[in-house]
Amino acid sequence: MNTREPEWPEYEIGEDEEPLLNEIWDKLSETSTHEAVDVADYEDVKGRVLRKMKRRRILYFSVGSGVAAAMAGIFLLFSGENTKLQPEIYGRSHAEKKGVRNEVVLTSDNGMQTCLDSMVKIENHTGKEVALFMASGKKISVEKGRRLRVEVPAGRQFQLTLADGSEVWLNAGSSLEYPASFEGAEERRVQLEGEAFFEVRRDTVHPFYVEFGKRESIRVLGTSFNVNAYADSPVHTTTLVSGKIKYMAQEIQREVVLCPDQQVCLDCEAGGVNVSEVNAALYSVWKEGWIWFENERLENLVQRLARRYGIEMYVADRCKDYTFSGKIRYERGMDYIIKLVTETTDIVCEVENGVVRLK
Repeated sequence: MNTREPEWPEYEIGEDEEPLLNEIWDKLSETSTHEAVDVADYEDVKGRVLRKMKRRRILYFSVGSGVAAAMAGIFLLFSGENTKLQPEIYGRSHAEKKGVRNEVVLTSDNGMQTCLDSMVKIENHTGKEVALFMASGKKISVEKGRRLRVEVPAGRQFQLTLADGSEVWLNAGSSLEYPASFEGAEERRVQLEGEAFFEVRRDTVHPFYVEFGKRESIRVLGTSFNVNAYADSPVHTTTLVSGKIKYMAQEIQREVVLCPDQQVCLDCEAGGVNVSEVNAALYSVWKEGWIWFENERLENLVQRLARRYGIEMYVADRCKDYTFSGKIRYERGMDYIIKLVTETTDIVCEVENGVVRLK
């Protein structure tokens, strides 16, 4: 006799997963009279899942042969409560200890300098000036012919709307140089150091150029893409989300045309360029408050975390090749991320004078 398998309901589990899971357990218990379902097994599975949720453990851990590389998957579903960076544990930020200002700073080529808040929008103001409007409502007038530079320190992010309506999100430790106005120019050209996500306003007459790294550049008419080109990074990546871009680097002497969900990587040491298919959306989640990493070496991950949280971090040589995958909200804080790493590997965290060392 054929026995019909029970139909298991489907649910989407998100930030409030615990109450929803309890509801699922209740519904499953109502259908658990099926002969294939063992009550003891059911209770065992339920208990193990709930215990894992409470511990918020990393999902898997293994050590590879040859190089001792730990693969730790951190694709977790989080509860609503946040764990913040704790000053009493990690001390002051690296910037504070060095006496460096922790504000976003705007500098003009005429020497004018001012601090900005979380975002600025540039709009035409008069015949000779543009107005910079901050999120706080404050307005600054700048001559149209000026070149401006915005610098975002470690631990901060910043959003900028250029005079043509193009939007730029700058990640921690990044800077952008650009004209106050593109009026009268044949092209729109900016210079980037660090990481930024661009949504370029389409203009077929005035192409938009982003220059960065070792004589690398991107030419677009109107599109959205992410550029990661920190000076201390061994690889520079450009990832296209929508539209089309042309990438050029001194090392290759030719243009590389990217389509959506393609990425071009430049090996800064060897000079080689590689194009691959990716899920482009993942490379810009940082601007939404997430840190995403896939099979990333701990040495590189620590560098990103130190920049994002504005603290000093070091990793011992024996741990540098450990690799991690995951997606975590920045707001959960460094203490939460460090706890995940140390509880699921043999890595030990030591903190002295605000400096984090992973051994």
